[in-house]
This record gives sequence, C-alpha cells and structure tokens, in this order.
Amino acid sequence: MRLLVFWPVLILLSVPDVAVLYWEPGAPSYETEEECSARLQDLEREALANHQFLAGVRQLNSGDLPRMDFSRECITIPPRQLHEMMSRQRGPGSRT
Repeated sequence: MRLLVFWPVLILLSVPDVAVLYWEPGAPSYETEEECSARLQDLEREALANHQFLAGVRQLNSGDLPRMDFSRECITIPPRQLHEMMSRQRGPGSRT
C-alpha cells in the first residue's frame, strides 16, 4: 500500500486573484517525487500548446493572454482538491 503519491500540477502566477491550475488529463499519480518532478517540464509544454486552456486563461484575464509564468509543483493531494481549496481562499486585500 502506498502511503504517499504525487501529482504534477502547474499554478499560473500571472493572473491576479484567480486560482488557475493545469494538470494531466485523468490526473495520474506518481509513486515518487522524482518521477513527478520529471513530468513537470513536459506538462508545462503541453499547457502552452493547449488552445482550450489558453482561451480560458485569456478570458479570465480580461481578454488578454498574460505572460505564462507557472509555479511547477508536485502535490500530495489530488489536483481538483487543491483547486477547490485555492478557490475558497481569500486573496490579498479582501475583507473578511
């Protein structure tokens, strides 16, 4: 039984106040962090070539495609769960 698995995910840093993540279709997991890390560069290339993803980012950024700056991460929770958690967090300057 595996106690810990890793998922490669890209977090777009260049669109403010929005949690934009990109991960592999089907969200396969990797048994080691090294395997996961080895996938990140190819995953970024795929994101930059994914027209549907880029159109969504453009729409979130007032119709303009931002510079695509990603944080490459190997996470230990499923990507959808991370996206849900990030979507619920309040951004800087928001009032409680």
